[in-house]
Amino acid sequence: MESLIFATYHATDPTKEKSLDKLNKLRDKIAQLADELRPEDKKDARTIFFDTLFRSL
Repeated sequence: MESLIFATYHATDPTKEKSLDKLNKLRDKIAQLADELRPEDKKDARTIFFDTLFRSL
C-alpha cells in the first residue's frame, strides 16, 4: 500500500503495459487523497496506511 504513494507501475513487456492502467489510476487517486490529509495526519506513509495494514492482517 505504501508504495502506491511513491511509485508508478510499468510492465517489462510493452504489450502488458495497458494491463497496469487501472492500478496506476488508483495510485493517482490514493496519492491525491494523501496530499489532502491534514499536515498532522501525513507524517509518513506508515501513519497514513496503518489502519489499512492492520485490517488486512
